[in-house]
Parts: sequence; C-alpha cells; structure tokens
Amino acid sequence: MSGAGIKKVVYFVTGPFSRRDHARFGIGILEKNGFDVEVWDFAPFLYPRARENAQEQDTADYARLRVFNIEQEALNAIASLSAGDCFVVCFVPYGLNTFYIFRRLSSRRVKYAVFMANALPLSACSSYKLSDIIRNISLKEAADKLRRFTPARIMESVFFKTGLGVLGIEPAYFRLAGGSRSAVTAKFPVNSRTRTLWMHTLDYDLYLDELRNPPSVDDRQAVFLDEYIPFHPGYDYLGVKPFITDAGEYYGLLCAFFKNLEDSYNLHIVVAAHPRAHYERHRDFFQGRPVLKGRTPGLIRNSSFVIGHVSTSVNYAVLFKKPVIFVTTDELDKSVEGVWIHNIASFFGKRVYNLNKVRGIDLAEELTVDRALYDTYKDSYIKRAGSQDLPFWQIVAQGLKEI
Repeated sequence: MSGAGIKKVVYFVTGPFSRRDHARFGIGILEKNGFDVEVWDFAPFLYPRARENAQEQDTADYARLRVFNIEQEALNAIASLSAGDCFVVCFVPYGLNTFYIFRRLSSRRVKYAVFMANALPLSACSSYKLSDIIRNISLKEAADKLRRFTPARIMESVFFKTGLGVLGIEPAYFRLAGGSRSAVTAKFPVNSRTRTLWMHTLDYDLYLDELRNPPSVDDRQAVFLDEYIPFHPGYDYLGVKPFITDAGEYYGLLCAFFKNLEDSYNLHIVVAAHPRAHYERHRDFFQGRPVLKGRTPGLIRNSSFVIGHVSTSVNYAVLFKKPVIFVTTDELDKSVEGVWIHNIASFFGKRVYNLNKVRGIDLAEELTVDRALYDTYKDSYIKRAGSQDLPFWQIVAQGLKEI
C-alpha cells in the first residue's frame, strides 16, 4: 500500500500516449506500489497542429487516459485535484504558453515533480557555437533568423527571468534527476526548496533489462542511431523548420558513407530506428539495410561500434563501452543540431565527419574508447555515482511514500 499521504499520481503529458510511454513512465510499477494512476494529455489545446499531424499507430489502450481538447476543461480538472493525497508528474514544458498550468496547480497546493533526467552535453563543451552557425549561413538565412527574433521571444526571455513568486507559482516538490549535470535550474520551476531525487536516465532501466540477456557480439556489425530527422514530429511541437529539408539527399549521404565502410572493412550496418519513426510509410531510404525499432540497447551491445549524430541513445554506447563515430552534413551544420553534434563529439574528444565532404574514414582511428571520459559522461549525464540501482519509477514511488 502507498503511504498515508499520496494516494493518486497524475501524469501531465503533451503527446499521443503510446504503449512505449506506458512502459517507460513506469505506470505498472506505481500501481504495484499502491498508487492510483491517471494520464492527462494536454496536447490538443497546447499543440493543436502537432496533434492534428500525429499519426501514431501504437497508441496505448489505457483506461485511465484523459485527453483534454479545451484549455478550460484541463484547468477545471486540475482544480478538482486534492492537495492532500494527489501528486502530479509534469512532462509539460515550463514556458510562457504553459505557466498558467503550473499556477493552477500551485493555487490548489498540489505537489508536483518535473523531469530533468535526460540531459546531454549540448553546450559549453567546445568552441563550436553560434559563431560557427553564422559562418555557415547565407545572408538570406541570417535575415530569416533575425526576423524570428520577435516580441514574443523577447517576452519569453523576460518570463524566464521572472521569479516564481511573482507569477504565483510554487516550485516543484521534486526534480527527477539523472546524472550530476542533469539537475540544472534553467527553464524549470524549481528553486532551493525543490528536493532532488537522484536516479538515472530512463535509458538506464533498459540497459539493466538488456544485461539479463546473453551477449551476442558481432564484430562485423555496426549500428546507426537514427533520429528520424527529416520527419520527426517534434518540429510541430517546437514550431521550427525541420533540420533536414531534403530527405533524399540526407539519406543518400548516409547510405554512401555506410556503403564505403561496409565495402572497405567487410562490415554490415543496421539501423536502430527512432522510437517515433514510421519508415513503413516511406520509400526504402536505407537501401535494404535492416531498420529495427525498439531494439536499440541490444543492437548497440552486440555491435562493434556506433554511428550517430546526437541521440540520447549514445547513453547505451557509453554504458556498453562502444566507440562512437559522429557524423553531420552541410544542412545539419546550419542548424542548432549541428552545434549539438559538435559539442557532444567534443566531450568525447572525437572529430565530426561531414558527409557532404567525406565518404570514407580510417576506421582504426575511431575504434577507441577513453574509459575515463566514458565514466565521466556516465556520472554527468546518465547516473550519478552513489544513486540506487533500482528502476527509475521505483525510486519515485519510494520518494512519494515519504511525503
């Protein structure tokens, strides 16, 4: 049974709730710990365009899922929550267009947690920053970027500098943190009163699951960490232009690089498809190579090395001590994704290969692992030293029982 305090846990989410979400949100774990669990989806009114374009085929048939089409209906539902025995796990991003949700929670004195466990070294790791993007863009592109520096963006900047008390917002009760660098305060409603639950990334649970399987390493296999970049549904949520606009060129560059590696080193490359990818809706972009979804931990464990951009799945490469080859393109280098790729590669002391300019590489130079750096990465971005080796949501359940 749960403790005398919290009896009910409500997840606030902003996207179609899938079977994958049911598992990774640990709903079964919380229910086994005696908590009544509901999922509230706010996407229809927060991100209507993204909701309309969503074509998820694996939506979970979860009886405790509530989908809110109208903002006021959601606010009324929040007002009905009991402060004494209800706790909210909030996956709604904190910002100018969502702060009223946090303010309504605060007015009801409902305790809530924010998720801060999946961090990446996306900044301050190298000198490849805004100046590098500027050098790569045309005057027209620069003018387009300046036009996007709108009054709304200025207001958002002011918003994040405004104290929570001024906005009528209580800080999060818990921050759900992973590695030591994940517990940042920027763009989250947290302060010194917020308690940190030190855990790990959600990937770490899948890593522990994979360790139960016998290894079957294929020294001639490499795995590409797909990010579904040309078609990722996140662009609609962020309201930004896709980082890749010519899918044919992008996948063509990847496949040319793969073929060179395969022919030069007698390899075969498999694709670990992004969890939200739907390649069955497209032509064969990977030119006959296996495209496997939901098997990323095992694919990385059983491959000799990894190829990727800046996917959080690099966590598995770190945990299984696999070398990573970082790749980019001219078009990616004109976007923030390019900055992220160069920064994460810089963390590992690795170079980035631009596929518009490079087809082949000296593989021997890349197949090294700096174990000290990998250990540092694990502590910083995956799992802080000393945190428990329990499932993520079991640690959350224990924290809720102590309230």
